[in-house]
Amino acid sequence: ARYDKQPVLIFGPSQMGKTECLKHYQSLFPLSVKYYRFKGGMTHTAFILDLLKLWNVSDIPHSNYARVEKLYDRINTGDTLLLDEMQLPLRLARRGRDAENILEEVRTIFDEKKVGLAMCGTQVAYNALTTGPAALLFAQMLKRSAKPVFFTNQMRLDDARKFWEAAGLDEPQTMEQKNQFKA
Repeated sequence: ARYDKQPVLIFGPSQMGKTECLKHYQSLFPLSVKYYRFKGGMTHTAFILDLLKLWNVSDIPHSNYARVEKLYDRINTGDTLLLDEMQLPLRLARRGRDAENILEEVRTIFDEKKVGLAMCGTQVAYNALTTGPAALLFAQMLKRSAKPVFFTNQMRLDDARKFWEAAGLDEPQTMEQKNQFKA
């Protein structure tokens, strides 16, 4: 989702306005920008099912492998995926490999489908990503030029443009122009 098409990782305190800015960004481009908010108790399977619904897939296969293939078929190159509340699946790392599998799926979607990616969370998410079971995968994302951005001040929705700019997200006008040329 950055100008250079590398993932951006947005971290900041709770209630600072990250979610509102991401939702506003998505509302400008409902066809090409998808917003997803993680829930507590998230499993890899639930994540895939939620993404299928996000991309309006109605005929969902029974096998998880077929679901992932169906999802990859539906995602368009150039789409942007905004993932909010990254700390929620990461808290479950003690209960198995779901956090690692979710992060691996996100990385694979980014690599294979060339989607723009913004992951958003609190300091808890950053700590879990750098020290928890998913730390190796996160380190690999950082090596691929993923850019962590830390916000400390309260944001207002009218600061959304500053938020996007500081996070390195494409400006809406630029994305709109690019989308005009999609086949």
